[in-house]
Amino acid sequence: MQIEKLLRGYFCAYFFGTGVLWLHFIYTILESFGIQHLTKQEGILLFFAQMVWAFFAYIVIGAIPAVIVSLLATVLWLVLAYREMTVAWWSAPLVAALIYFLLIQIIFESIGPPSVFASGVLFSCAVGIVFWLTAFGREKRVFLTFKS
Repeated sequence: MQIEKLLRGYFCAYFFGTGVLWLHFIYTILESFGIQHLTKQEGILLFFAQMVWAFFAYIVIGAIPAVIVSLLATVLWLVLAYREMTVAWWSAPLVAALIYFLLIQIIFESIGPPSVFASGVLFSCAVGIVFWLTAFGREKRVFLTFKS
């Protein structure tokens, strides 16, 4: 069934998003403290401990929006599968960017600085593309249905 493909897409998009945010965190730490801070042995151990802790924190904290977005996407799939509609590949990044916009509006009541908003939209589009590629492969269109 397509629900298995959707679940695979959800998990891969979640791990992709968590990994990208974690790598951004590492870059931010290295940029703010400088690489010379890591020359001492205790600096390397502290940096490694921070990265391990941050990885698990990103996994747990990232699960909250991932579950919300996955539930919204599943409801959308249920409606579209009931109506037996065909969906194009570009709908996944578009819907991901739209969900990002709506969540930012709900949480912060504004879209924030344009550069932060633009990078968030691009990140959401990338997560949507990862979802599509892992769920449906290189298909340009998918016919949504409850049947196998």
